[in-house]
Amino acid sequence: MASKTRANLLLFMKSITLQFNPYARGAESIRLFQPYISPAMMALNPDCKVKVDAEDKPISPEIHIEYMNGMKQVIPTANLTTPLQIVAQINVHRQKVQLVAAGNEPEDDVDAVVDDAPKKDTGKKPAAGGDKKGAAKGKK
Repeated sequence: MASKTRANLLLFMKSITLQFNPYARGAESIRLFQPYISPAMMALNPDCKVKVDAEDKPISPEIHIEYMNGMKQVIPTANLTTPLQIVAQINVHRQKVQLVAAGNEPEDDVDAVVDDAPKKDTGKKPAAGGDKKGAAKGKK
């Protein structure tokens, strides 16, 4: 399953930068994630620039990704414990990029559609219940 999870990791990516202090406590997940970007993986997308910025100075462990369509993603990894959590975050954002590439959603609205959908559903349910109570009060 892990190899299938990693199979298209660099798909749609223009660049990926791993920034971390290898000796810092919060860098474990990003250190474990680093082998996921193997030479074989890079061969699947030779246009993707891969950079590892490992420095012995206080920096926040983060992954910076730029996708082919210009969308960007920053993944702070200090609070993540496994590389699969990083892969999951990449996959969620990559699905947004795939929607745009397929022409299913306008590029400017993709984040709004994905991020606001649960909020709209949650907001509608209490409002509908509130309207019924208000209507019932009005009838009395």
